[in-house]
Amino acid sequence: MNTPVIAPLNSSSFQLIPDPDGFPRLLASDTSEYISLFQGELTNYPDGLWSLAGDDQIIGSIDNENIFSNQGQDSVYGGEGNDQVFGGQQNDQIFGEAGEDFLRGDIDNDLIDGGSGNDQLYGGKGNDQIFGQAGEDLLSGDLGIDTLTGGEGSDIFILRTDETNSNLQQVDVITDFEWFSQNDKIALTDGLTNTDLNYQQLIDYEGDGLVNDTVITLVQTQAILAIVLNVDDFALDGVFLASNSLNQF
Repeated sequence: MNTPVIAPLNSSSFQLIPDPDGFPRLLASDTSEYISLFQGELTNYPDGLWSLAGDDQIIGSIDNENIFSNQGQDSVYGGEGNDQVFGGQQNDQIFGEAGEDFLRGDIDNDLIDGGSGNDQLYGGKGNDQIFGQAGEDLLSGDLGIDTLTGGEGSDIFILRTDETNSNLQQVDVITDFEWFSQNDKIALTDGLTNTDLNYQQLIDYEGDGLVNDTVITLVQTQAILAIVLNVDDFALDGVFLASNSLNQF
């Protein structure tokens, strides 16, 4: 799978204003804007930037920033710093870039790219594409049919055991699981372990004539949990982490 290409930004500008209701945040308007934060702009606003509606393009500074793009098809670039970015509604593109970032697409079909650093990436609702890139990243598609690509580094792929299906086309796909060279892991919720799972080789799932992909199912219900591309079923033994909560990973 190809790495997503960052589209060029336009050159318009917009003046942010403090929230008139007294919340410690800066607000944009309900129109589409290009917003480039400068260093220190959010220092006195711990709740960060809220861009409201419109199809916005937002660039973060070198600071650690909180950015909420809310409604609209937004593109957000975190810049340097350890940022928290929340996409909100509609199809967003979120790029963490440098730093150890927390990125969440929220609602609809989002593209999330961690960039460099050890990032935490969550799709939210919708069918999302999530790229960890460099660093030791945590990737969770959450709800929907998601595609997870860890990139370089030892990554953890979270599979929610409440998100299963009987249709192969309706489950999450892990594209680049590297259990040997990168020590990637798969995390399970609800306290499940590898003994609760079955692994089965898929025949020509990608249409390349090869039999080297694996489907993971639940022993108790036979529901499909996920598909792992380019990994034989025997290679998944011992790669699972168990937890009762997403917050424990």
